[in-house]
Amino acid sequence: MAVQTDLSWQERSHAISWAVEQGFDALAIADLSLALYCATHYPSIPLHIIAPADICPRTAHLLKLQVNAARILVPHYISLAQLAAICANVNAEIEVSAAGPVPGQMSLTCNDPCYLAEQGTRDALLRLPLLASIGVHAIQVEPRSDMPDDVANMAYTWKTAIDRCHAAGPNWQGGFNMM
Repeated sequence: MAVQTDLSWQERSHAISWAVEQGFDALAIADLSLALYCATHYPSIPLHIIAPADICPRTAHLLKLQVNAARILVPHYISLAQLAAICANVNAEIEVSAAGPVPGQMSLTCNDPCYLAEQGTRDALLRLPLLASIGVHAIQVEPRSDMPDDVANMAYTWKTAIDRCHAAGPNWQGGFNMM
């Protein structure tokens, strides 16, 4: 569950309590004060922290220590070197975002050549072994289209590529078919 930050403190804390009562298995939170609240009141619920724009290895480490972040979603625009340093120095799952309007235009949108922003799905997917090798645990795929066929095609393409990358390990060469 993601909690909106435009709600009052009472509404946000109530939403957290409701989610815990409903049995949600994790909470995605961008508001660090709300993350501290969750860590204090519901320490057994894993927190997925949407990292601040100025995330660095030290900040990520402090998030892990202070709120016991189970996963940290890093911003779109950090460099590969920053991402590798965060992965190496933080004992939490690290998640990156992939975004694009339709499957043929999907990309990882960081500012490092590793991510090849705007180069299309195939180039972004070819970076999966590199991302896995530095310790990225998850990729949040954000469709920029609400057309069911586009979303289904994008999900299929990424799922297939991730499965093949996992199966082949560092030898994966990106062999997949775009639908």
